[in-house]
Amino acid sequence: MLESRPNLYVGYHGCSEKHGEEYLRLGTRKKIHISESDYEWLGRGFYIWENNYTRAYEWRAKEYKTTEKPFVIGVIYSLDECLDLTDSKYLDLVSQAYASLKTAFDTAHKPLPVNQEFNKHKSSGIRGKRLLDFAVLEELHSTMDNPNSQNKFDPWVRKDGKVVKPFDTVRSAFYEGESVYKGATFQKKNHIQICIKNLNCIKGFFRPLDMK
Repeated sequence: MLESRPNLYVGYHGCSEKHGEEYLRLGTRKKIHISESDYEWLGRGFYIWENNYTRAYEWRAKEYKTTEKPFVIGVIYSLDECLDLTDSKYLDLVSQAYASLKTAFDTAHKPLPVNQEFNKHKSSGIRGKRLLDFAVLEELHSTMDNPNSQNKFDPWVRKDGKVVKPFDTVRSAFYEGESVYKGATFQKKNHIQICIKNLNCIKGFFRPLDMK
């Protein structure tokens, strides 16, 4: 069912100038910053805007004003085993993970996490805190990741003999922002985002030529 995607892709990551220059200078995965907050909309991982320099720049400029100027690095990556949330067959897996998570919370007599909406009084550009989405996706990964922690992303065999291939990346489309024109279904901040869980999918960094 899972289809590996070894092709190379280009994306962009908004970060501090310190981290960006460090990635470019060292060229190593060891210093990569992983987003681990329990509200990350695609789960834990390294986030990339798919082929969208502008959104990476705007997001960094608006949301993180602690640095003197926004910084964006280009990322060359592969998707490999990808949980693509634009593909119906993978959404079925997410639905199953939700059912499993709900059963666990019901058994423990605890309420499920809830996705939080936009702050209507602040135009943040961030799609709120995805507490439920995070929990569901992490539940899915927990059932698919190799139980051998040293080889988390390697295929493994379940007790029923089925071979499981853990997901290396997560990909999803997001629709946000004002309409492009009156009556349009296109929105100004639509984008596709990638969450890289297996850092081996990152093949290299580069400095975009159109860096502002």
